[in-house]
Amino acid sequence: MGCDKGNEAEFLTTIEKWGLLELLARCGSGPKVLVVIEVRPRHARTGLLEEQGRWIHKVWDAALDKIPGVAGHRLLWPQLLFICHGSDIQAAEATFAEILRSCKDETLKSLCVLSTASGGTDAMLAEVDRMLDGLGKEWNFGDPTLFERWLLDGERLMPAPPRNS
Repeated sequence: MGCDKGNEAEFLTTIEKWGLLELLARCGSGPKVLVVIEVRPRHARTGLLEEQGRWIHKVWDAALDKIPGVAGHRLLWPQLLFICHGSDIQAAEATFAEILRSCKDETLKSLCVLSTASGGTDAMLAEVDRMLDGLGKEWNFGDPTLFERWLLDGERLMPAPPRNS
């Protein structure tokens, strides 16, 4: 599960060594569903790091338990990336909605974005980067228009309709 049992609280990955590029390279070039999840304090902009860490571990364990063959990587303290093989984004959304609802915490809120990707490491890395940009825009500006599939605490967050030019 973790790459170094002594540092498992900080470094979560489904490969032997913590390294995002290595994980992406091992996933191959076929179709995938990418899932990025971030957790933040519900009522404060700082703190609750221990609570975030415990929550991240609950989600991590649930995803590895419920999704056979899922690849995963902790991006930052409050962020996880999961890679599901195949292109069934609806099934991935349903599974992660269930996981996030089961891990709901009154002091924390989670935001999850799902997208599909095909291609090698560079294509997946570009899509993960775009997803992280989308998370930042949604957290800071309430703008979920970059992606169609969002979950807020496990519930579907509908993106705003496209703006007229």
